[in-house]
Amino acid sequence: MPAPELIAGPYLPPECTVGGWIDDEIDGRLEVGGWTAAPISWPRRKKTGRASLILCGDLVRAVRTESSEAVAHWWGVGVTKVWMWRKALGVGRVTDGTRKLLQERTGVPPEAAARGRAVAAEPEARARMADSKRGKPVAPQTREALLRAAKRKKPSGFGVRANAAMLGRALPDLHRGEWSSEEDDRLRELFRRRPVADIALLLGRTQGAVNGRATVLALRRDKAISVWTEADDEFLREHYAELGAERCAAQLGRTAGAVSVRATRLGLSFRAASRGRAIGGHTKWTSQDDAELRALWPQMRSEEIALSLRRSLGSVVARAVRLGLKR
Repeated sequence: MPAPELIAGPYLPPECTVGGWIDDEIDGRLEVGGWTAAPISWPRRKKTGRASLILCGDLVRAVRTESSEAVAHWWGVGVTKVWMWRKALGVGRVTDGTRKLLQERTGVPPEAAARGRAVAAEPEARARMADSKRGKPVAPQTREALLRAAKRKKPSGFGVRANAAMLGRALPDLHRGEWSSEEDDRLRELFRRRPVADIALLLGRTQGAVNGRATVLALRRDKAISVWTEADDEFLREHYAELGAERCAAQLGRTAGAVSVRATRLGLSFRAASRGRAIGGHTKWTSQDDAELRALWPQMRSEEIALSLRRSLGSVVARAVRLGLKR
């Protein structure tokens, strides 16, 4: 198979030497450990194990422009690595290079492809596609694969990420367009201590978009927040008994283990239930809860409302979106 064509070359490596330091778009300042032997030789970071390229310069431009197959071939990486770079930079699934490659493989003229996408996006066409699939049984092999995936042990934070993904699919306008100055200010405020999944929910954007914008703004996350302030201790004294370690950790930007240790030193203990429902449990929203949320939404921040209603931040944001609440 011929090598995938680059549509926006040439791509030139940065001027650097082994032992020098250059800026990576994701991880910041890195030491150059050597050069790769790929068709386009590129500086790699200094570390043991497999070579890890430094995402900088023209490589960033290639990730935003070229197809994943082309980047993987010319820079000597896997397609999965290209996907990870795209996600971190906030790049969509289809780039100009991807579109050109699909047109070459299918033989469909660009004008016809554009017309087809426009027709497929119309409400009537989408309704017809849905009707054609509705009521049909799932193939046995597909059902088995879905069941295996559902029963498989989920990684830490899976629920928050899944919630963010579902919100992003249900509301496609949430993560479109340029970043406003207000969003940048909010991101600067949250990024240092809050999980990216929570920030994505609060800003209505994907985690990839949040990470990409944080890179543009040169934001850095705290590696560790070791010093406990009097305000932190007061928060634990007030809320730990009802919220527990994990939810207090989310509010304070610390690990659940650190919160548990600090709570023990302060002589605090966790009650299993509050306001008639288990903390962190999946309790249905009542009309009274909805009325309370409508009253609080314009006046308080989402984190404060979550504390007031004894619910998770993701649950509060998702319910506000479902009720059509605006600030």
